[in-house]
Amino acid sequence: MAARLRYALPSGADRAVMMAWRQLCLSALFMMMSNTALAERWVAYTIDPKATRIRFHWTYMGMLSPAGQFSNAVGTIVCDLDKPDSARVDVRIPVRTLKTFMPLIDSTLLGSGDYFQPEQYPIMRFRSTEIMHLDKEKREFSLVGELTVNGISRPVILSAKVPTANQGNPLSSGALSATTSFRRSDFGMNKMLGIVGDEMRVILQVRAQEAQTVARQ
Repeated sequence: MAARLRYALPSGADRAVMMAWRQLCLSALFMMMSNTALAERWVAYTIDPKATRIRFHWTYMGMLSPAGQFSNAVGTIVCDLDKPDSARVDVRIPVRTLKTFMPLIDSTLLGSGDYFQPEQYPIMRFRSTEIMHLDKEKREFSLVGELTVNGISRPVILSAKVPTANQGNPLSSGALSATTSFRRSDFGMNKMLGIVGDEMRVILQVRAQEAQTVARQ
């Protein structure tokens, strides 16, 4: 005769363990669903190279020069609609788009090797690392990050502002204006210091279009 298998009913302690595991599994499931919902709050914007403007000034013998400019900047703005201070900005600027509207200066800055080195380092890049001093009412904040020029990276801080007409997350509008300054000598551009100013002042007008919803990294 075939042996009969007998199953013991779980004891009170065993039932308690089983219930605890069930609760844990349900909690994990709800957490995964919650994280998925949060991931959908991350939005990516693609910088519009035609609508974005980057201007810069320097001084010559103590006098402020006319503005030069760069164009065709590309990059992304990625932000969590619920957490403005977690947003990230990545901008890449082709060095050869530099124009001062003075051909001799353009050729010196781009072709002498004493200033920009577009053959070896064709792209300047800014990557943000954090947002500080966020003022939601004034729509102003400090964008902290790293600027790379001529293959040299240095920390910089941009004073940024977004249009006051937009509500919610400051970077969710896909538009911002910012100013910053840096010393050109920090990036290996040491020629004619004392005659041509060391400080470069930069003004950015960035416009971007919503690209897609992205998952939390």
